Amino acid sequence: MQKIEAVIGCETMEQVTGALVASGAGSMTVAAVAGLPAAGRELSYRGVAYRARDVRLKLELLVPDREAAAVADLIRGACTTDPRARIWVGGVAEPATIAAVRRYDIAV
Repeated sequence: MQKIEAVIGCETMEQVTGALVASGAGSMTVAAVAGLPAAGRELSYRGVAYRARDVRLKLELLVPDREAAAVADLIRGACTTDPRARIWVGGVAEPATIAAVRRYDIAV
C-alpha cells in the first residue's frame, strides 16, 4: 500500500476530486490546513493591518502499489493551475483500522 498526501488550493479541489472519481480511486480524507502566519497575505481592514493565513486543503489517499504513480500523476495533472500544490507518496507497512484491534476482557 502507498499513502498519497497532497496539499492543494481550495480552488482546485473540484478538479482534483472530479479526476479521482472519474478514475475510480477509493475514498480519501480531506482536511483544511493553514501555513505559518508570516507566509500569509497582508491585508488591512478599517486602517488596521493584519496577516491573513493561507488556508489550503490536504488530501490523503491509500492506494495499492501498482496504482500509486498513476494516481499521483492524476492529481498533478489536475493541479496544473496551482503552482504551490505539493504531492508526497510514501509506503504504508501495515494498514489497520481501530475497529480491527482485538479487545480483551480484563477481570477486575
